Amino acid sequence: PGMCWRAEEDGDWWAQGWLDDEVEASWSWDWSSSAWRARPEQAGDDEAEDDEAEEGPRTLRVDPDLAEDPREQRFLELMDAITPDFQIWERRWDSCRRKYYKARYEDAPFQPCEPCAGLLLGDLDNVKDCESRVALNVATAVCLCPEQLDEQETATLRDTLHTHQIELQMIAANDDWKYDILQHLPSLAATVEAALAQSKKVLVSCWAGVNRSAALVVGYMNLVRNVPLLDAFRETVRLRGEIVVNGHFRSLLARAALSKGETPGEEQETEMDTGD
Repeated sequence: PGMCWRAEEDGDWWAQGWLDDEVEASWSWDWSSSAWRARPEQAGDDEAEDDEAEEGPRTLRVDPDLAEDPREQRFLELMDAITPDFQIWERRWDSCRRKYYKARYEDAPFQPCEPCAGLLLGDLDNVKDCESRVALNVATAVCLCPEQLDEQETATLRDTLHTHQIELQMIAANDDWKYDILQHLPSLAATVEAALAQSKKVLVSCWAGVNRSAALVVGYMNLVRNVPLLDAFRETVRLRGEIVVNGHFRSLLARAALSKGETPGEEQETEMDTGD
């Protein structure tokens, strides 16, 4: 499912998210079958309970080794303890168009933010904001959500950016519990390096700037700039608010940090270079 998060409820795991653009639902972990099973009594669609009776329970598989390593679990616990002071977006239901849309909170600080020097984190609206991109000295805009634009919109955006000498990179990345978002890290690192050589910056974005782009930015800070994972996560939360609600992306970040020898001890404060 998309846009999922997990929590512990009386010793049992449960997850909540969206099956598609219109159906919101919750699931419980079935220990006997090692799979998620729908909780029809908490589904967002009023007809979910009737569908359950007719079609049987919906089974959603997840990674079987998720957080089996206690060090990974510790990383996840420490990341979860880093609480945001604000949110950039919330999902709102449009009953007329029968689809979710994103709405910006009025008290959200200026965006895009710059968690580390030369790398800006934003959303699709920030990519479309040409004046802001020019003012922020952006050389390349990396968009991880091409599914949000049709061919004509993409061509128009690319042409608009080109007139301001800004390159547009469209990378198809999924926001789900199976996708390896860190596979795009080498490409991003090369793009940032090229921009820094010109004393310019890179704006990386997805639809809301919460999951795909935020996970990639935190991964870049940790694996390329060698900022401890928890410090990178905390700094990005401080500037962007709630990020990486996709638990699979958090696990990927934890595993990557472990693979380079980082330990999930109590985090140390690291002085961030934001280029300010």
